[in-house]
Amino acid sequence: MKLINHIFHIITISFFILSAALLAACGKQETPESMKLAKAELSDREKALADLLAPVGSARLFDFTVDETIRQVTVTTYELKNGQWDRFTSNSTPLSGSQGLLFLGFENIPDGIRTGIRIDEKNSVTQWEPFESAEESSAPAACVTRQLEQPADIIPEKEIPVILQILDSGGTIETLDLDFFHDPSRAERYGYDRVFCITVSFSQTPLR
Repeated sequence: MKLINHIFHIITISFFILSAALLAACGKQETPESMKLAKAELSDREKALADLLAPVGSARLFDFTVDETIRQVTVTTYELKNGQWDRFTSNSTPLSGSQGLLFLGFENIPDGIRTGIRIDEKNSVTQWEPFESAEESSAPAACVTRQLEQPADIIPEKEIPVILQILDSGGTIETLDLDFFHDPSRAERYGYDRVFCITVSFSQTPLR
């Protein structure tokens, strides 16, 4: 447990350093007219630092720009069950700024997700969520992960799929698109062992 806490402490510090650098770069750009969520563009140095955030998996970072009406951001993980998305976990963070950075670190989603949110170089939140024990979780024969590649418009209260991951005992996986989040019954027809989706949503309602 002490080792896990030590590693989490190092990861937290690394996230603060990386997010400060990225937000400083964002601050030099003009504020877009619309609210956007987009894949963060990283330099080689920033990519190396991002790798420290998820030493056993992969780090994925997204920039977001919102207006003063947005009061919270929510990250939700779903698993596809019986043709419907079953909510796995959901966490909300209050927002008080116009720009931010979202970090997601994971290898296989069932093993857990490390999340981090940095807001206007002032407020930061990092969290590690283990979902299944080592006994419950086993390495899949095949794993495919898709992520948001193109900027998405932020519409209050509407979920934006940013990650889709497929785990299967077979050797071949036909990649699904993020749009399958809006048509879970079609995704179910592929018959994969497990399918997960991570969404991000922004709300104008203050977090209580």
